[in-house]
Amino acid sequence: MTRVATTLMVDVLVTVDMTHVVVIGRAKPPFMSTVVLPGGHVEESDDSLSHAAARELREETGITVDPSELRLLCILDKRGRDPRYERAVSVVYSIDLPRAYVSTHMRAGSDAKSIIVKSLSRLNKEDMGFDHFDAIRCVR
Repeated sequence: MTRVATTLMVDVLVTVDMTHVVVIGRAKPPFMSTVVLPGGHVEESDDSLSHAAARELREETGITVDPSELRLLCILDKRGRDPRYERAVSVVYSIDLPRAYVSTHMRAGSDAKSIIVKSLSRLNKEDMGFDHFDAIRCVR
């Protein structure tokens, strides 16, 4: 039996007043020409997956949330979902925040070159990198 190394990641679907979503324009490949959910690798120092998700959200968007406020949304685990790894699994969390909080706290950082608040109804699969649109489908 051949074992495949699996990379563990987290992503956060931040909805704004349940009608819009916070997405980032990536600052580096892959998928620089699309938008993605804030997220990234789980680190050894992370106490839990929800802590990793809250950390990644803060690093990439400036939005700070308590990890206990994040809700498990779905798991993205299709082979080939991330071209950098043979196998990558992402645990996706969600949180709904008020527009006033998001607009006063968001700033691009880490792997994000820009942050966009986009209408959920206007977002489509072609707009998004990786398989992040599959997470959007979980809230529709």
